[in-house]
Amino acid sequence: MKIDPQKAGLIAAFIGLVGTLSASVLAQWGNTVLEDKRNRAEILLDIIKTSDKKEALQKLRILKEAGLFPDKDGKLEGAIDGTDPLVFKADQVDIPIAIPCIDARDIPAKMPKIGHQLNGDAVHDTSVLAQRILKLTSENEKMRALLAGCSK
Repeated sequence: MKIDPQKAGLIAAFIGLVGTLSASVLAQWGNTVLEDKRNRAEILLDIIKTSDKKEALQKLRILKEAGLFPDKDGKLEGAIDGTDPLVFKADQVDIPIAIPCIDARDIPAKMPKIGHQLNGDAVHDTSVLAQRILKLTSENEKMRALLAGCSK
């Protein structure tokens, strides 16, 4: 069977066009999903930073009712209405004192990324982010104490 070169060229061009369009649509979808996760994380961080518990629960209620945070197992609803309060593990944060200067062995290691621990569940992700904020606060205080000893 002999194929006309012009038809073969048109078929190849069509296949290339379909492939390019598919890649573009998939890339746009991936960017949309990533941006959505980033926006949700920023909203959760804002709620975590809220010192007033009633205000934080009101924000969660609004987000849940708007459908921005799915509540698969009902924990978010329980936290909002008070029947099953959210519990966050809080570690004690020691405040270090300044030392004369730092030894390279005292420099804290870089903290690992936590993106792989987030799964889209608001309750779970909030707990992961709250623990990370506590750890970052502790590390910040340690670094400030280390640097204060070397400043003049």
